[in-house]
Amino acid sequence: MYIRSVVHKSAFKQYLQNEHYLGCKDLDACFLQRAREVLKKKQVKVIIGFPTAISMIADYCLKAGDAGASYSIKGVITSSENLSEQQREIMKKAWGDIGICSRYSTEEFGVLACQYEATGDFLINSLNYHIEILKIDSDLPCSEGEIGRIVVTDLHSFANPLVRYDTGDLGLIGRRETDEFGSLLAFKSLSGRGVQVIVTPSGELKYPLYLDTIMERFEDSILQYQLIQETKSDFRLLVIPKDPSVGEVLNELNVAMLGWLGEGANLNIEVVKSLEMLPSGKRPYVINKTL
Repeated sequence: MYIRSVVHKSAFKQYLQNEHYLGCKDLDACFLQRAREVLKKKQVKVIIGFPTAISMIADYCLKAGDAGASYSIKGVITSSENLSEQQREIMKKAWGDIGICSRYSTEEFGVLACQYEATGDFLINSLNYHIEILKIDSDLPCSEGEIGRIVVTDLHSFANPLVRYDTGDLGLIGRRETDEFGSLLAFKSLSGRGVQVIVTPSGELKYPLYLDTIMERFEDSILQYQLIQETKSDFRLLVIPKDPSVGEVLNELNVAMLGWLGEGANLNIEVVKSLEMLPSGKRPYVINKTL
């Protein structure tokens, strides 16, 4: 089952290719119920799509009380958004000990790297691509533990060569391991588009993935979240709670977030039913409107 913002295949072609496409423009109760019915009726083995949508389906299945043996799911492949550890756990609770792969791909290239474990590296498709992580303000290679721009050279794009193409995404090198040609074999984490980087009122660059670390403390109370930087000092944190009575939890969350964002930051936490969606259909958990 593919979960996409736009369904681009006919029903007949889906039948021939043993696929089922599910549009996720609105992540409402109707969508969740339809997804649950398809998973059961079609005996779906693999789900591919946005982690935000898939984790909401998993949570819906859990609440419906028919998780685990009621489904035939063997694996999940996520793309387009970062897959958090919390989302992994929800999927495993709903569908058992399944394989979960976070896939990093772009429209220009295809599949560039895959992460199989929650804390594992993104293993690079070095057979087809030469990937570099360069400094944000120069074309020099990043050091270990440094945020940088993901730059790709396609080794097989002969008709229209793509050489040192800046994808607009940011990555982090955990340990610098290279092959005999000096090509990077893996990178530690991926933060998505450069516009999703948070800049504090003091001008400090904040790596978006640290937000996961903060939100893990509140995983029993909050299902989904999205941080939006509106101005240099104004931030909005949208949360979808598991329980409507989360007042005390939100106070604790406010303190933790302001400690991360630093002095001069103004944070407004809003309880919502859905998160902001980009035209591409993605629901990134960090959006910076100032860049």
